[in-house]
Amino acid sequence: SATPNLSEGALADYETALEANPIVKIAADNGAILLNGSDPVNEWVDEQGARDPGLVPYKEQPQVSRDDYVFNANDSFWMAHATEFLTGDYSPLHGRQETARSPRTRENATVLDDTTASGASGEDGVFSLDELADASLDNVGYTARELREAVVERCGSTAEVTVPPFESEDEEVDGLPGATVDISQACGVLAEWDGVYDLDSKGAALWREFMSRFEYSDLLDAGVLWATPFDPTKPLSTPNGLAPVVAGGQADLILENLARAVQALDAAGFDPDVELGEIQFSLRNGEKIPIHGGGTFDGTTNIVSSSKSWSIRDPKLVESKRESITNHSPLMRVDGESGYPITYGTSFLMALAYGENGPQAKVFLTYGNTEDRNSELYTAVTERFSKKNWRTVAFTPEAVKKDATNTITVKG
Repeated sequence: SATPNLSEGALADYETALEANPIVKIAADNGAILLNGSDPVNEWVDEQGARDPGLVPYKEQPQVSRDDYVFNANDSFWMAHATEFLTGDYSPLHGRQETARSPRTRENATVLDDTTASGASGEDGVFSLDELADASLDNVGYTARELREAVVERCGSTAEVTVPPFESEDEEVDGLPGATVDISQACGVLAEWDGVYDLDSKGAALWREFMSRFEYSDLLDAGVLWATPFDPTKPLSTPNGLAPVVAGGQADLILENLARAVQALDAAGFDPDVELGEIQFSLRNGEKIPIHGGGTFDGTTNIVSSSKSWSIRDPKLVESKRESITNHSPLMRVDGESGYPITYGTSFLMALAYGENGPQAKVFLTYGNTEDRNSELYTAVTERFSKKNWRTVAFTPEAVKKDATNTITVKG
């Protein structure tokens, strides 16, 4: 990718600013590099071999080639494989090395590296086209994979949890009241849930609300969520283990956050056992299309979420007023509908295999094949994605001709 080629002095100044300047730190936490444009030390350096002036040359960029697998799930280049890491004297603008990975990255690595007979790649440990397609939408959440059983064990001995009022940081968003919350049903729901984010999954929304009470930084190291800290030599398996109860009679944050999850769902009008397909949807022409998949705190391979900028430019959606239902929750109320209105994430998805008879592929273009809101194709592909009904790609001229629905002759 195109990465600015900064001098050693510029990089040293940036590292200093990252520690001393909170604005630079906030930018970095949101995936941006903030430099002082008035300081000539930050001029981009021209170097032979670069694609364009001021960029890092190709030979100096992180690169890896393997015959089993490589992957990236919006983390840095460092962990492109579960057990073999890409290290070197690379610019930090390419990403950081030896840092904790997101739950989504850890789930991708877990799925790809499992070559046992029960893994996604089957008995031979090698992905077929269908196995690869199924794995990309298996919708297992990493945080639930690692923590659900321990949370169930923790909540199983407690029927009620008393929580203090939770004040909202935003005056336009409601907080949650102080109350004694019955968590027995919620605990039972999590005990029965398999950790999957499919349409009929009961427990997925509850777990999401539970996890959303934590900060993103809590996902990356030991503290209020994890017991064992991150180890850069074991980035797939650490941090791990559920944080223990704090001694001294302090409130158990795990149980308190589960109670908050029950409160949040109740505020949106849902029970703890609500099916994901009822609460998570895409609004297309005012129609609710149920959507499977998970978000950042869920840690699924299939990522779906909501954007403040409404990535899907559906007029009905853009005109709708969006309201957060409660603080520290992705729940929203849009056009009278409460839940998780999905607007971005998995968009173009392709599973591809090269065989003796040429390439074979399955695809989704989840946002749709046309901007014509009056066309049946406007919602057709989103509905296909909802049902995990892949479309087979036509590669050969014969297959394209057979699949054609219309022919247009263009004359110049």
